[in-house]
Amino acid sequence: MCLLRTLSLCCLSLTVPLAAKEAHALASHGLDVHNRVSDKGLRLLVLCDGPGDVTGRDLGMAWALLPAGSFRMGSPADQGKADERPQHRVDLSRSFHMTTTPITVGQFRRFVEASGYRTTAELGTGAWVWNGVNDWVQKGTANWRNPGFPQTDDHPVVCVSWNDAQAYCAWLGKQSGRVCRLPTEAEFEYAQRAGTSTPWYFGTDPKGFEAFGWPQGLTPQGFPSHPVGQKRPNPWGLHDMVGNVWQWCADWYSEQSYGTAPTLNPRGPAMGGARVNRGGMGDNPESWRSAARDSLPPDSNYSNQGFRVVREVARNTPDGRMKK
Repeated sequence: MCLLRTLSLCCLSLTVPLAAKEAHALASHGLDVHNRVSDKGLRLLVLCDGPGDVTGRDLGMAWALLPAGSFRMGSPADQGKADERPQHRVDLSRSFHMTTTPITVGQFRRFVEASGYRTTAELGTGAWVWNGVNDWVQKGTANWRNPGFPQTDDHPVVCVSWNDAQAYCAWLGKQSGRVCRLPTEAEFEYAQRAGTSTPWYFGTDPKGFEAFGWPQGLTPQGFPSHPVGQKRPNPWGLHDMVGNVWQWCADWYSEQSYGTAPTLNPRGPAMGGARVNRGGMGDNPESWRSAARDSLPPDSNYSNQGFRVVREVARNTPDGRMKK
């Protein structure tokens, strides 16, 4: 991460080639583009929200621009769990932005203060927190402000339901004038893999996880979160894709959905009783894998549950792709 213009404006460095015509195309999407050379001789593409973008200037949002592409989603027959199979091809036809970290307490607070929004926990019977012994319990005083452990504005917001995350995305979209939403499950795995095909995006051995996430066992407070962006990003510049908090996806969950999923831009089943969670945390290496899946009812609001946001790229070409 770096600061190029003001303290409130964040930017992102990616190790990708950048020709002049590509820089012009990115600029047409409202991005400031800077070519630099790293100490290893790699050309860096630095993306900042442009001066007219409210999300970049006023809300301290940092975004990664992810290219359209294809990948193998799920796990092969000899790996993972049944709901991760069959492994199948997915084609994502449009590039998209994704927040480089989960949404933070500070970012969520700006939304609440600007809109007067009250979360599922605040309107109901609280949020789900660890009871300090052996189970999760719903506590009336628990919510995103009080998750049961100390937090700062740089911690990922937790104790938020899928419905709360949807409300945040809708508000952010109005502020920025662009479509903001939760990532689809396919977009999340594509972003987490970042061009890799190994079980973990950092390799074939989970021993490398500590550089990218927070392996942790249970504490009396359950699994407390950690400030975002403290560990190494994945190859596409995304932090905390795994190993900090679980993260909501847009899709309904189905154990059998992979067998009938369309190849092009899948968005999950048309209905269901639970929404997909990705970005596993805790002390189990299996939950850190790029294909690992979980699910919860949309009104659930656990103290290890957060989200990140996708912002759709402006469609200034017939197919919505970047001009080349």
